[in-house]
Amino acid sequence: MVKSIFSVNPFLEVKNSSKRSIFIFDHGLGDFINFLPVHEEFQRQTNVNVSIASAKARQFDVIYPGVLDLDSISPRVFGFIYKIIYPDTKVSNVPIELYDEPNKPYLCAYYELKMNRFVWKPFKIKVKKPIVKSKRIGVSFFGHTGFNEKFCSLPIAKQIWKEIIEAGFCPFECHMRPDFRSRYNDCGNDECPFIGENETIRYKKPDMKIMMDTIGSCCYFIGVDAGPLYLAASILGHENVIGLENKKKIAYYSPKHVVTVSIKEYQPGVIYQHLKLMEGKNNV
Repeated sequence: MVKSIFSVNPFLEVKNSSKRSIFIFDHGLGDFINFLPVHEEFQRQTNVNVSIASAKARQFDVIYPGVLDLDSISPRVFGFIYKIIYPDTKVSNVPIELYDEPNKPYLCAYYELKMNRFVWKPFKIKVKKPIVKSKRIGVSFFGHTGFNEKFCSLPIAKQIWKEIIEAGFCPFECHMRPDFRSRYNDCGNDECPFIGENETIRYKKPDMKIMMDTIGSCCYFIGVDAGPLYLAASILGHENVIGLENKKKIAYYSPKHVVTVSIKEYQPGVIYQHLKLMEGKNNV
């Protein structure tokens, strides 16, 4: 049995509401980017404009203008207010075997929002690209918990950084404090001495526009399963992104295929080989 949290039918509620409808999305950056194609398709299928509110509105509004601050929404304005659960098969008791391609965006669309079937298309973000072809490669080795088994260990990160240079590219860390609040004290330079102060934006004041422009200045992107990876896929294209997989399968979070490399038992030289293949295809 599916949990009772799915008993609400947002699709019908939105169509039948006499007032405006709004979705509250209180999940991370990567989930937000992968949810946006679902949101746009939901509006197309219902033929109703549905707003989005989030506690991370300042961050998300740069990507998708119009996101409202969570504290600003009122039941007097919105007839249907629904908090997106964004179901996870590990905790939501969703029968994953029902789907050929089980991943969170489709589970949210079909199971939670009760939408009709559709083909998920990546959300594309336009930023100003460099006139001259870039040799910079954006990297993101960890999330809010730092270098550890969940993301990427320090020795493997150092090895990948080295291989990027050996392949003839310039690695650049595209990482900012993940919650975009100045109170968050992120990993310091002493934890990754191989990354120079001019090779990262982690010391800048958290700013989504800076993050997007920095990724836009890159030709490729290499990252773990965290927000910057999915942001890069939307800016550079999924074909120009390499996902570093540890315990999690990246395909579970995004229906669009990206090249993935296992870092659970990383073999030196794999990233170098991938970059040379990508360089040959794109003639960077």
